[in-house]
Amino acid sequence: MFKIMGKQRFGAVYRGGKCIVNFRNGVGYTDNADDAEYLKKQGYTVEGKAPAADPDPLAGMTNKELIAYAQDHGIDLTGVTNNKGKILAAIRAVEPLPTPEEDQGGE
Repeated sequence: MFKIMGKQRFGAVYRGGKCIVNFRNGVGYTDNADDAEYLKKQGYTVEGKAPAADPDPLAGMTNKELIAYAQDHGIDLTGVTNNKGKILAAIRAVEPLPTPEEDQGGE
């Protein structure tokens, strides 16, 4: 998360008609790295870094989406209850998360 400071104590900053940060007592926050860079170029003080990417891209899916994913990838969910954690575990039993070495092509 990025901490934004300077220029104003209260209010908001808009970019392209969209509010990108709200200030309270001279401090605002954003998770968007592009917005943080924009604010830095506008003269604001920016501290922090972007949040880490979700290590499991399937974790944000709904039960329905996970079931569809399993069907598309030929993963049998017979006997698995309609519980997001159990469906995800069944998928990961067949398709584990790639290790960092696999993500970078084994380098």
